Amino acid sequence: MNVRDLLQSGSPDVIRDSQVCVVGGGIAGLTIATVLAKAGKRIALIERGPEKVEPHGADESDDTELARGQQRGLGGTSLVWGGRLLPLTEHDIGPRPYLSLDGWPLSIAELERYRLDAERLFEVDHTSFEADCLDRSALANLLPRKDADFICRLPKWPTFRNRNMVFLLRKQLARLRNLEIWTNAAAFDFELDEELGRVTGIRARAPDNSRMLTVRAKDFVLAAGTIETTRLLLLLDRASGERAFARCKVLGRYFQEHLKAEVGVLNPVNRKRTSQLFSYHVSRGTRRSVYLELTPDAQRTNRIASAYLTVRLDFPLHSPLGRISKSALGQPRGDVRQFRRAIAVAANPDFVIRSIYWRSLYKMLFLPPSTRFLLDVRIEQIPHWSNHISLSQKQDANGVPIAEIDWRPTAMEERTFRVAIERTAEYWRRSGLDHICPIEWTNGARDRSTAIIDEARTTWHPSGSTRMGSDHALSVVGSDLRCHCVPNVVVISASVFPSAGSVNPTFTLLQLAFRAAEHMIAKGRH
Repeated sequence: MNVRDLLQSGSPDVIRDSQVCVVGGGIAGLTIATVLAKAGKRIALIERGPEKVEPHGADESDDTELARGQQRGLGGTSLVWGGRLLPLTEHDIGPRPYLSLDGWPLSIAELERYRLDAERLFEVDHTSFEADCLDRSALANLLPRKDADFICRLPKWPTFRNRNMVFLLRKQLARLRNLEIWTNAAAFDFELDEELGRVTGIRARAPDNSRMLTVRAKDFVLAAGTIETTRLLLLLDRASGERAFARCKVLGRYFQEHLKAEVGVLNPVNRKRTSQLFSYHVSRGTRRSVYLELTPDAQRTNRIASAYLTVRLDFPLHSPLGRISKSALGQPRGDVRQFRRAIAVAANPDFVIRSIYWRSLYKMLFLPPSTRFLLDVRIEQIPHWSNHISLSQKQDANGVPIAEIDWRPTAMEERTFRVAIERTAEYWRRSGLDHICPIEWTNGARDRSTAIIDEARTTWHPSGSTRMGSDHALSVVGSDLRCHCVPNVVVISASVFPSAGSVNPTFTLLQLAFRAAEHMIAKGRH
């Protein structure tokens, strides 16, 4: 892998020429850089963190809670990402007039074209995400199919090691000599051709300010995550004397998140059935789980945003599964910690025997009796003009303004939480789940005089602040993800999502990355 550390550069001023410069070495950045390089393009990728991922630094944003989900280094958030793969639905990206949402400027079919690409990348199977998969599982007769309030969907989960993007792409990255990766290179400034309205170069500094890298290219891809990508576009606007986005009214606006709240604990009356419902299922080598999403009709009736239920498995820290889940995430094959985990599991023969039995008979993960089932409600936040990102008066270690985030939940989010809780209680009774695993509600869920949003937390799914659309005044990028005002800048980030939808952004972001790469390759042929 052609990785260079700017801190170790022999020259204090490094200049590189490339066809495409990609900013950000996370899931989206590594994906599009690899696809473009395989197509023969000369790529320079710059990543502000080191080769090995480290937790985000306080110098990136003034909101430490929202920025906690950001990671610096090759692979980005892929080392802390839970792994759930699930695409947005037609309802998620379509117009929702009852919420005054116009919808995305592309169809679900345009995203669906790249579903197989995303699945192949993570080496998961190609079966449906929808309830028809229940026919081939132990869930076949346990959940209703045509409920008025909830749809059952089944996310796919890559293996632990395949969530590490550097590990996943390691063979391709080793072969691609036309892909040069620079780490410890924080982008901070732009070279502009103001007459043509294009970026000609981007500058990056080492953390100690001892080295500077300038990459000149034909096209630039910003794939550094929602907060950092928005900050870079705001810096680009500042570098142009605020002329680059003079016609755009929404750069930095409509920042949005998914919110989550633990609303109850399941009390398994029938532990076997509860485990069958909410354990991880294995189908064709791919791990699946149950995900209950509020139906479009329920959303329309109550005039609320998307909401979904997840049952979070809580394992005692010193149990075999507790040890595995604590340390396994994102570790590459051959890591010494994997060996230690294998020893810890092997030391518990009863767990091993039961695990083999459940895997063979039910095609699912065995959950020991000590497992707790925590019920979470997660909701989509509706885009609000007042929630936004701007440049702060505070500066990072390189003397560049950090992102200032003005964001808060609203009464709409409180209403969405409350409706979701009420409909969950009805669904549990109607489906018979209250006889299998009744819900012990939290005080906040029971007491309507308390605000759920005061207890809710972010899910680290920031989006929306460089939204996609056709109106140049009301959107930052077009459906091809090129900036309306600076056409050689492409944005591959959840920041382009006009609405957050009902699921985490990773799968949709990958679909957009493959789509943008195809467009860039096709454009280069003409």
